[in-house]
Amino acid sequence: MSADVPWPHQAHGVALHACGDLHRKLIRDAVEHRQPRVSFSPCCYHLTTTRDVVPLSFRAQSSHTGLVLSREDLRLAVRETVTAPAGVRAQTARASRWRLGFDGLQRWLRGVDEYLPLPPDPKRLAGDGFEAFCRWAAELKGISLPESVDFDHWLEHGVERAATVRRYELLRHLFRRPLELWLVLDYALFLEESGYHVRMGTFCKRELTPRNLLVDAAIAQP
Repeated sequence: MSADVPWPHQAHGVALHACGDLHRKLIRDAVEHRQPRVSFSPCCYHLTTTRDVVPLSFRAQSSHTGLVLSREDLRLAVRETVTAPAGVRAQTARASRWRLGFDGLQRWLRGVDEYLPLPPDPKRLAGDGFEAFCRWAAELKGISLPESVDFDHWLEHGVERAATVRRYELLRHLFRRPLELWLVLDYALFLEESGYHVRMGTFCKRELTPRNLLVDAAIAQP
């Protein structure tokens, strides 16, 4: 929301899947301009211009935990593929195996235990196989591939590492929904502290969209 876009007088602010700073600005502006009602479904909490996100509500800010979340922390709240088609999930899994396989290969060749980030690979490589992917990535990073490279070995390395990553993610994902609920409850508390009567719930099944939380706040009547 641009700072120079004025709020209409006595408006009901509504936002569906408003991302990061957009829904946080909506909340702050609604409170600042004493709009009678605001209803929103937040999404993509990590899309922010700040490095860290501080809670909005006084109660959360004054908590003994003093919780401050980074963009990467916030990304966890939306990291799932409930609505992705099976084909997309298969492509994502394949990309993970290939990238982790190449990562092991490049560390071995360079003798440096350091990750080299890669841009999105061309779609044409999906049908060309792991070796073609490695040759593309190596050329991109200026790495010479010897003729003796055992690509099957490094593909298996990628498969094993991907399985390990999935096990770690299972543990992290236990905290995904609780983290999202904590974030949205902070918004609800901020609105309550600002004189709003707040209702919070879900507006659809998770299978339709996992970002299904809705906050509806109206200025409390005396």
